[in-house]
Amino acid sequence: MSGPKTKREISDYLRSKKITPTAQRVEMAAVLLAKPQHLTAEEIYQMINEEFEVASRATIYNNLHLFVNVGLLKTLNVSPTLCVYDSNLNDHFHIIDEESGEVFDINMNKELLASLVKQMAKSAKNPKGDSYHLQLKQLVFRGKKSEI
Repeated sequence: MSGPKTKREISDYLRSKKITPTAQRVEMAAVLLAKPQHLTAEEIYQMINEEFEVASRATIYNNLHLFVNVGLLKTLNVSPTLCVYDSNLNDHFHIIDEESGEVFDINMNKELLASLVKQMAKSAKNPKGDSYHLQLKQLVFRGKKSEI
């Protein structure tokens, strides 16, 4: 990920997204945009407070929602009770390791994606027979490491 690196670059980047760059927001953006990763709000809270010991959980959650709303992060529901924040904004799929719970990115083949969406759209009908125009928002695979 070739995003902003210095605190000044991060502040400027936040301003470009119409976000006031408070100390907590700059610190959060520095952690989250450093590399592609999938972190829970609690993991982010712990990481921020290792060096910045005044960020409350409310501040972390409010800023995470703000970052998602302006397109700095994506959310991924790993389970019905667990959401992770994804810093990779490029189109991609995910694999969730069923044993460890880790989330991995899979780069997307655009031709395969277009074919998949086209095939799904052909069969996407509700009980009344209405058709739908589809957009792929997330595709998640779950699996275990193979022994091969």
